[in-house]
Amino acid sequence: MSLKIIIADDHSVVRYGISQIAKSVYPDAEITFAVDFGSMLEETTKVQPALIICDINMPGCDSFNLVKNIKAESDTAKILVFSAYSEELYAPRFLLEGADGYLHKDADLATIRTALRDIMDKGRFISPAMTEYFLDASLSKKRVGANPLKLLSNREMEVASLLSQGLGLLEISNTLTLHSSTVSTYKNRVFEKLNISNIPELLNIIRTYHSLELL
Repeated sequence: MSLKIIIADDHSVVRYGISQIAKSVYPDAEITFAVDFGSMLEETTKVQPALIICDINMPGCDSFNLVKNIKAESDTAKILVFSAYSEELYAPRFLLEGADGYLHKDADLATIRTALRDIMDKGRFISPAMTEYFLDASLSKKRVGANPLKLLSNREMEVASLLSQGLGLLEISNTLTLHSSTVSTYKNRVFEKLNISNIPELLNIIRTYHSLELL
């Protein structure tokens, strides 16, 4: 039986490129495309794929509920998140939510092929960069206290991540399709919960604690 794969991304060049790479690994694969979150869920229900390769910034996508919504339609499909967002900031949460791999869109062809094989053959893919990141965190775990990032809700963590990448409130508002006043409220909550007053302090906490969530 051929491998059924759904590739979900709102950029046609990404869908085409990933489909060609997937075909190079699994020549007989049956590939279905989705251009937004809704069509991805519809195709998941219809196709019941073995693997879903998806972006987290598609139209209609509630990124941090992505995995839960996919699993509601298919509890057997493997999920590879393929995103332009930072691995260090986003991979731990998506892996904890139940994704089987997280891959940055800057990954080279060999890494993408390895990710596809590892997920289907071993059940999970963690990139070399993230493996090293988690190892460093494991070695330093005894030197740090409780992780304050666990106090943040998924939406607060999303706002914190975008703030740490240098985005302003208006840019975050456009990215998340939220009113700027709502983003400002989330920012204030993040600062209050983490007991910080500026972005450099936020960056320091993220660098220190974020990878510990998987350990």
